[in-house]
Amino acid sequence: MASGNNSRQSSARRPASSGNRPRTTRTASSTRRPSSNTRKKAVTEPESGFSIFMKRFVASRFFRPVITVLFITVLVLLDLLISWNNYGRFFILLGVELIIAAVIWVIALGFNLGADLEDGGDNNDGA
Repeated sequence: MASGNNSRQSSARRPASSGNRPRTTRTASSTRRPSSNTRKKAVTEPESGFSIFMKRFVASRFFRPVITVLFITVLVLLDLLISWNNYGRFFILLGVELIIAAVIWVIALGFNLGADLEDGGDNNDGA
């Protein structure tokens, strides 16, 4: 170890621009300490109270109606913002949105009825 300290001290005295001697590097095996476990284990963070609440809320039967009401409220407020107190424009936008929603609902209803007919039309579990 004494020779290692001398080389450090002598390199500190040498100017940085002297490129006469090539630098020697240590090999990875000489500087690395042996380790019994080379892989770090992933630390799992405990879930927060809000994420647990959201998972339970999404899985509950109240999720769909609440999201539907929130979506309709945001849509009506967006219509009010676009119309700028022009009631004619507001009701035209609202009417077009209701027609689009009705068409999408009828198409979805047709797909659901078609899927039920392919399954035999009986979704009751024999009760």
